[in-house]
Order: sequence, then structure tokens, then C-alpha cells
Amino acid sequence: MRIDYEKLAADYQDAQFSKLRGFGAGAGFLDTWVPDPDPIKSLCNMLDAAAIAGRKRLDIYIGPETAGRLDENKLAAAAGSFGKAGVKAENKGLLLTVRDLMESAETENVLSKEAGQSGKYVLAAIAAGKSWARDLASRPVERPIIEQAAEIGALYAGAVARTGEEISFEGGLDERKGAVLAEGAHMGAKLTLLVNADDHLISGAAHGGAATDVSRALLDRLCALIMGVPIQEASDHGMIRLEYDLRDRGMGRPVSGIVSPEAADAAFLLPLKLIRAALADYRSKTGNTQTANAYDPSPSAEWLAMSADERRQSLAAVIAEVAKEHGFSAKDVEVTDIEFGVRVVIRLKGSLEQADRQRHIMILEQGIKAKLDRRLELFLEEIKDINKIRRLSGEEAAS
Repeated sequence: MRIDYEKLAADYQDAQFSKLRGFGAGAGFLDTWVPDPDPIKSLCNMLDAAAIAGRKRLDIYIGPETAGRLDENKLAAAAGSFGKAGVKAENKGLLLTVRDLMESAETENVLSKEAGQSGKYVLAAIAAGKSWARDLASRPVERPIIEQAAEIGALYAGAVARTGEEISFEGGLDERKGAVLAEGAHMGAKLTLLVNADDHLISGAAHGGAATDVSRALLDRLCALIMGVPIQEASDHGMIRLEYDLRDRGMGRPVSGIVSPEAADAAFLLPLKLIRAALADYRSKTGNTQTANAYDPSPSAEWLAMSADERRQSLAAVIAEVAKEHGFSAKDVEVTDIEFGVRVVIRLKGSLEQADRQRHIMILEQGIKAKLDRRLELFLEEIKDINKIRRLSGEEAAS
């Protein structure tokens, strides 16, 4: 796959003030990619996203403006930590090609173990041209040891403790006509799913054998989050949902750039292995090899049952609550429309007109999803040109 880096970054910047997703990345695996002021770091984040998505090769064209700010040798060294990298001149810019892509989380695990340093420190040393770091990166990558976690990072500890107080999915499942029992097991822990054979939806989930409170809580919450979704979706995004669901967002992000569960905390490795093993078991029992995932969840029954006025009232109440929590006025947020039942369009006024709009939109959307409905999406109202002459000139030019 070939990507134009400068076009991608420009599309992102053009779209970020009007919506929170679909910034024009041009590839599904880049949905969560965010450009970084450091172009080498930005490109590495892109490679990381491609590797996590299972892509084996990526060609990135880097235009003249960005290429002029890069050290080709440092770029090649940094990209080399993700696979077999090459950089060559093309159309006044550079073409970066990386084959046999591997996830940086695996690289970091090996580098940390060998060097006694964090993987990110070593990757930074690679970018700086340190020979010892390049030597470490060239060593064969070993998979991290997956075991039942006795502890988890502070970002998740509170939610994990609360989940552990009310375990709901521990035990077993009975077979049912028209459904398939799929299991994943590792280190004594087991995840069992009851999957409808006709639509592949998970109609039952259970876990057992967890030897630590952390693993027990993680598996229980995972079961709750994947109920009613296709097993392919559960394998693709179940752990992403789990990490986000448990994270204390008041404490920041676990890693810079793209957040994947395996990079966020080693405690997530066991449930990740189990859900993927359960999918593999389901495929072996049914012969289903389809990997396409077009799952798009619908809003909750409560939201669908609301009238238009009730939806606006519910949104106003949540916006007021979120605004109070984050120290801005709810009067500066106006809901102007609700499109297709899930797209909430807002206008920022008053003190928020000159504030960090993207930050406030993200804060508002996170609050609306958490307090009202996870399916809702937030969009900033398109700003129309109030200069009539300039607007009419633009319309004539477009026609």
C-alpha cells in the first residue's frame, strides 16, 4: 500500500476542527493515527499502526517540504526497527519503504529486556544514530511472556478494583442448538464464548481459571463488553474497548501516539491472547475464514425510544455536567442538530470560540459517550463565510 504523507497530514489538519473521526487518512488502520510535530516520530507511529493491523509492507511518499526537515539516515534507522526499511529519492521528496513490518510493542519488549532501558528510549537512540541501539534492534524479536498479571498500572487500577468487587461472568456455558462453543485457554485461564452459527454474534461469555484478582477482573469486564457483538469484532476491537473502558482518562494516556492494549499494559496480554484463541477455535469448528469486519453498532434502545426534544434535553443535561467537571460554561455549547439519530452537531460560542476547540470537542464527546450513549458522535458545525461577496464568488468559481 502506498501513502502520501504530506497529503495525509494536510487532510487531517483540514478536518480536525469539524469532526473527530474520518480525518481523510485513506486507510482504516490509520483511523487513530495523529500526526506528530516530529516527522520521524509521526512516520514511526504510522508504521506502528500498519504493523498492528497486520500489514506486511508500507510505502510512504514524503513530499519536499517534510523531506527537507529529515535526516535520511536517522529516518532509515528509526524505520528499521519496524522491519526492512529503505529510503530513496523520488519526485523531489523521499520514498520510505518498509517490508516485513512488526509491531513496536514487540520490539520494545525485547529491547527493554536486553538493554535494561525502556523501548522508547532505545528507539529514540536509533533515531539519534546510536550504533548500540541499531545492534539491539537487529536482533530477532521474541514474543513477550504472557502470564496472569498480579498487578496493573495506576491508569487502570481503580476500575479493575471496582470490577473485581462484582464478578458476573465467571463459570461455564452450556451448549445450545444453533450455537458454537469457542474457547481460548492459556496459563490455566480460559475464555468461553457461545457464538450464534448464523450471524456469528456472541450470545454468551464466561471465564474461569484466573489465578489473580487483576486477570479475573479483566476477563470479567471483557465478557461484558463483547456480549452481543460478532466474534470477529470482539477479536478485532474487544481489547481496545476494554483498555479504553478501564482507563482513568483524568490521568492522561498510557503511551504517546496510537494506544494499543498490548503496549498500554502487560496485564492486557492474557485476555488478548484468549480472545484471539477463541476466534481461532470458532473458525476451526465452523470453517468460517472470513476476516472482513463491517460491524457498526446501533444506539441503545433507551436513546432510540426518545423523542427529538427528549434527546436534546438529555444532551443538554450531560453537556452541563461535563462542562462543570472541566471548568467551562455549558452556555457556550449549543446543539444545533442531531443528524441520522447519532451525529450530534454543536456550535462553540463565547469563551470557547477562541479556546482549543479540538480539545473541548473531545472532552464533550467522551462525556456524552460515557454518560448517555456510546454510539453518539460529536461534530462541530460547519462555519459558513459571512462575507456575501466572497461567498458568491466562491460559489460561481465552483460552478
